[in-house]
Amino acid sequence: ENRLSNLGQAVIIGCALFYIKGVGFLPIAALDGLFLYMGIASFGGNSFYNRIVLLFTDITRVEARGLDMFYGKVPKSTVHKYTALQFFILLCIFIVTLLPYVSALFPLGIAILVPLRIYKLPEWFGKENVDLLDAEGVAPDAEEAGDEAGVGPQTDLAMVGDNTEL
Repeated sequence: ENRLSNLGQAVIIGCALFYIKGVGFLPIAALDGLFLYMGIASFGGNSFYNRIVLLFTDITRVEARGLDMFYGKVPKSTVHKYTALQFFILLCIFIVTLLPYVSALFPLGIAILVPLRIYKLPEWFGKENVDLLDAEGVAPDAEEAGDEAGVGPQTDLAMVGDNTEL
């Protein structure tokens, strides 16, 4: 059911490309509402958002809220520093997009994030800590080592054989 609904959504979005003039008749407020809903709905599985919520969550409620993915495995100060660094990078990205002549450097800023994640973050926070804090998906250096950190496409494919209902 879940895979089929995602496929249906993608097909409908693809069909909208053929009817782009008709999309122009949709009210801007409706499109803004749609994109706002899509953004808010995606917060639940976002590790950055979960770590921000963790900053304001009572220590006794961490497990009940489902925020204990790395709790106890990574020092709390490291979690807060890592989250602060990501928030600073997010602010820098928004500032770059708002400045008229500097906004051309936006792709360069995004490209710099890859070597930052692979080389500098493990140096600053420790490789194991960064892998736990950034555990959704496969770690960037996992292909070289042959191991996987977190949940990747291989895990999803392994579950297909067990699921007989579609």
